[in-house]
Amino acid sequence: MAEQIIFPVPAVNTSFFLICVFSFLGSLSIVVFSLLSKRMQHAEVHLLFNLSLADMLLSLAWLAGAFMFHMGDKEPCDLVSYVVWSLELTTHLLTAVYALVICVMLHEESYGISHSVEAKKSLKRRRTWLNRAAYVVAWLLPASLGLPRILNPPSTQRCTSCLMMWAAYSPLTDNGNRSSLTPEPTYNGSEDSSELEGYANTVFIVLLSLSMVLLLVFYWRAKELYDKKMRSTGYVAASDNKKIHNFRVRTHLYLLVFFFCWTIALVVAFWVRISDQAMNVTEDQSFGLLLAQAYTMPMQGFLNSLVYGWSRSSFRGGGGGIMNTRQRDYGTIDKKPLLNGRKRANSSSLSSGLP
Repeated sequence: MAEQIIFPVPAVNTSFFLICVFSFLGSLSIVVFSLLSKRMQHAEVHLLFNLSLADMLLSLAWLAGAFMFHMGDKEPCDLVSYVVWSLELTTHLLTAVYALVICVMLHEESYGISHSVEAKKSLKRRRTWLNRAAYVVAWLLPASLGLPRILNPPSTQRCTSCLMMWAAYSPLTDNGNRSSLTPEPTYNGSEDSSELEGYANTVFIVLLSLSMVLLLVFYWRAKELYDKKMRSTGYVAASDNKKIHNFRVRTHLYLLVFFFCWTIALVVAFWVRISDQAMNVTEDQSFGLLLAQAYTMPMQGFLNSLVYGWSRSSFRGGGGGIMNTRQRDYGTIDKKPLLNGRKRANSSSLSSGLP
């Protein structure tokens, strides 16, 4: 018989807690800076504010779960699980919304030059309503989909909300370790609760997979629109090529962060769904996946605050906001004259690589 793997739950929970603290502080810094800098009227800042707010709340919920797990509390665990599950899906959808709005704004720039002033105003109004509708869906849809789960929750032996997908497992051993993570749920006497857990897992898989696909499609389209716009005049300066490269690098970085944080969680959720049972850490491959999941997921808030916020000079450095008349978040400061002697408009274009 193979030697049983002992899973160091207290050590992992402590590391998880510390990572969540960094994510909470990173997201909080973006939220506070966005409010104090009075840039909320800009579309990009509003998007980043919503994404950071969701990351901040998710980190806080994870921290609550980690603390409850450490203290051995159980009673409010079902509510925390519901909040964590909903906020995870909200962050997925808001990340996709961010990519969608970038695509829409680039589309407006690509086709708005030949439009009249009234047509441009109409495009802006439609984008504003699109943003509002997307916010409503991203915040309310996950919460609504999770209502059946919270109305008939499973009764777990200890709170495991801090470690997503690790709910209803065997109790800790005397030495504070968990010898195996095999499920031992008690479902309030109802088999329907077990089905609802499967439902929650399925919704998680579907929405996370959908978000990943949408991110790939939107950023691919954004790169295509941006490249087309920059090359539309037939003359591309060296500085323009650099901006095209920067745009591609930045979009790849956005994708890398999201897939880094959530790919393993998707694999674990899919594994649990198709096997209809929890993963057992006595198996080497399961141990590695579960451990990697515990360390990658909570990094989302911290990494997002760096990639979407602090690493962008336009977000850090004033000048009237991310989208100002001299240097937009997606725009350049000055363009060289084109072959026809005109300059590209800086005050109404999205022509840079997300600096």
